[in-house]
Amino acid sequence: MCATRSTAFRNRHFTRRVGQLAIGVALILSVGSCVAQRNGPEPGPSPTVEVSLTDRSLLTDEPCASPCWYGLELGVSSREEALAIAGSLPFVDSTEVSASPDGYWDVQRQENLPAELFRFGCREPAQTCAALVFVDGVLTRIYVFPNYPLRFDEVTEHLGVPDYVQIRPYHGGASPFCSVALVWQSRGVIVGFDTADPFPKPGELRVRCSDIRGGVGIDAGLPVQSIFYGLPTDNSFATLPDPGGDFPWTGFGEP
Repeated sequence: MCATRSTAFRNRHFTRRVGQLAIGVALILSVGSCVAQRNGPEPGPSPTVEVSLTDRSLLTDEPCASPCWYGLELGVSSREEALAIAGSLPFVDSTEVSASPDGYWDVQRQENLPAELFRFGCREPAQTCAALVFVDGVLTRIYVFPNYPLRFDEVTEHLGVPDYVQIRPYHGGASPFCSVALVWQSRGVIVGFDTADPFPKPGELRVRCSDIRGGVGIDAGLPVQSIFYGLPTDNSFATLPDPGGDFPWTGFGEP
């Protein structure tokens, strides 16, 4: 079964490679199922995208504060309502919408439920802007992929102190580097950074697993590549903390 505790981190956040997906091809890092290994890297966000074509709702709380997203509420909004609103957003390319079957691990029932995943492409650049997951026709998860430069410190300035820093080593520990995320459990928000290359070249952004385990703060300038909104009962929050993977927040490291 795909959506087990061993894949909980994949369920928590995506990497930036989602933009190359098509209909019938699931999103990466598993929105509740085994889809993490099927896609290659995509270009990073462009700094020249017009503000009107970007989604800055996480920082502005407009038109509603996260985890509400453009009036859509997890566990409440219907599939029809959510698809209509998401498809009409000014930064979404309405011709770049794809659907695929998915799964959702129900912690309370200890069962993998059938789900639907819809991906929405950006108008600029060619990448995924958002993905919505539905269980029984109800909005259950929201993924957002910024198409403009967004830093970790900008998010913490707005949301406050996160509850956890999450890491997962690449290649099961074969690389000394980790993907990293900040978790606001009480708010139902996770923001993540994941390098496209688990063995980065000198000078490329990276996070050493040993630094986080040793209490060294992460780089404040790390780019946010994915944003996840989930219900309190979502596997991504209900199973926290994961020993060895979730650490208390110690602040940002020295520049």
